[in-house]
Amino acid sequence: MLDMIIGVFSSSGIGAIVGLVGSWLTKKEERRNMEISLSHEKEMYHLKSTLQRHESEIQLKLAEQGLEIQREKNDTEVELKELSAFETSQRLNQPLTNRFAELIRGLMRPVITLYLLTIATYIALHISAYLGDIAMFLQKEDMVSMYRDMLDKVMFLTTTAVTWWFGSRPGNAHFKKV
Repeated sequence: MLDMIIGVFSSSGIGAIVGLVGSWLTKKEERRNMEISLSHEKEMYHLKSTLQRHESEIQLKLAEQGLEIQREKNDTEVELKELSAFETSQRLNQPLTNRFAELIRGLMRPVITLYLLTIATYIALHISAYLGDIAMFLQKEDMVSMYRDMLDKVMFLTTTAVTWWFGSRPGNAHFKKV
């Protein structure tokens, strides 16, 4: 019986079956290794593409930052040029350093206003004195008309002087700080 068992296991039929099973196991193992290798290559491809996408995004962000930095640099240059132009214009608009000239400039408006009011008062007093002497020869309507004209002229001169005075004054301190 042992001869028979050894004969069966050593026959070419069993050898072919063992060879087929061994071949099948080898192919199965090769397929697993191939799947593992392909899976690894696929993972590596995904990792490389992700890496390239991230590198592209980083380069794009760097380019955008460079563009933003350039814009900020340009804005800063524009602001500096505007500041320089403003400083130049302010230097040209500096108040007079001569105290006497500043005193004359400061007194000009009040002196002109006082002069106009003095002239208007002088005219009104002369008209009043003149009318006092000839009031008996004039009609009431003519006297009222003369007083109305005199009052209109005084109001015109006063309004003109005051409007000019306050209209041409420099702005308040808030505007000087800016």
